[in-house]
Amino acid sequence: MLTDAYTWRILRFTLLQALASTVVSVLIGLPGAYLLATYRFPGKSIIRAICTLPFVLPSILVVLGFVIFYGNNGLVNTLLMSMFDLEQPPLRILYTFGAIIIAHAFYNFPIALGLISSFWEQLPSRYNHAAMTMGARRWTVFRTVTLPRLVPAILSASTLIFLFCFSSFAILLVLGGGPRFTTLEVEIYRRARMTLDLEGAAALSLLSIAVTLVLVAAHLWTQRMMAHQEEIEAISERRLERSPRSIWGKSIAFLYVVFSVVFVLGPLAGIIYRSFLAPVSRSGDLAFSTRWYRQLFGLETVAGSPLGVAASAILLSLTIAAITAFVSLVIGTMLAARLRKTRRRSNISMELYAMLPMAVSSVVVGLGYYLVSSVFTGRRSLGVVLVVLAHVVIASPFVL
Repeated sequence: MLTDAYTWRILRFTLLQALASTVVSVLIGLPGAYLLATYRFPGKSIIRAICTLPFVLPSILVVLGFVIFYGNNGLVNTLLMSMFDLEQPPLRILYTFGAIIIAHAFYNFPIALGLISSFWEQLPSRYNHAAMTMGARRWTVFRTVTLPRLVPAILSASTLIFLFCFSSFAILLVLGGGPRFTTLEVEIYRRARMTLDLEGAAALSLLSIAVTLVLVAAHLWTQRMMAHQEEIEAISERRLERSPRSIWGKSIAFLYVVFSVVFVLGPLAGIIYRSFLAPVSRSGDLAFSTRWYRQLFGLETVAGSPLGVAASAILLSLTIAAITAFVSLVIGTMLAARLRKTRRRSNISMELYAMLPMAVSSVVVGLGYYLVSSVFTGRRSLGVVLVVLAHVVIASPFVL
């Protein structure tokens, strides 16, 4: 399989889309990191709050939100068509390379924003002041003094984002739109579920793990760079925040707050909006309705409606989540205690072992447990146990 040109084409595209997504995510997050680390302005707490939302959203909801918000018949195109009296939607990005990058940026720019801003806030400003007293302009100070000191944080955020984009699945599966944008994870799923080529899927899984192991090792190395940079800085002063003084600075801060709110909350607002619409005729005309919520909470019964099992599905999800959280917390605490001892001896192998689950995507984990479950046929209870174990494997690194 490693000699197959199709496999290498998929690998090249997987790396390409991960690289492009990483660059866009960092470019979106870096201005926000500057604002959060340097200025005090209205809406600062809003940016911090909404940037936590993508971390708690299932990827399938992100995909649904993007289709509703940016689709040909989505909210953005509907608004533009009504404003400029257009007959065709002007924004056609679904099922394109751009849609993949935007969706990944939605998910991952908060990583760059949060990680870089928290590191930036700890950098003492005495070097900046010294350069400015010598006549250096603000841009020159940033380029020659601040940016080199931010490199460890930028690299750490970039490697983590690249890792997440490399192992992305649902976004590529739905927004990719076909074989042209197939990645390793999508190909693993296609072989395992559609063509039943479990051997080929397993071989691709090993290739995916090999690449992500390298990425995890790179991320751990950048984390050590950050720790070393903090020791060099010898932080002894508190960075003072100031309000933007010029109209330009205030405008930039305001525009970034608006952009963050629309970019993050727009797709989520689209989901909420469409949940209150229901067809009122056979032609598909939509009107405001609470039909779906009435069915969801059992106030209205419709034969064959999937919402009838929503209550049991929610209960099962909460149960799995609670068990996963408890087991992951226990395992993560034990690993963290072990890492605290080994870190003194600069033992990166233990850290790599602790972060190993991050190097294995959810698709690969699912394939592995599917192969295990196929050995024990006819035991339904085993399925729930394997689902919990799969979630524990994925969640444990986040405890660290």
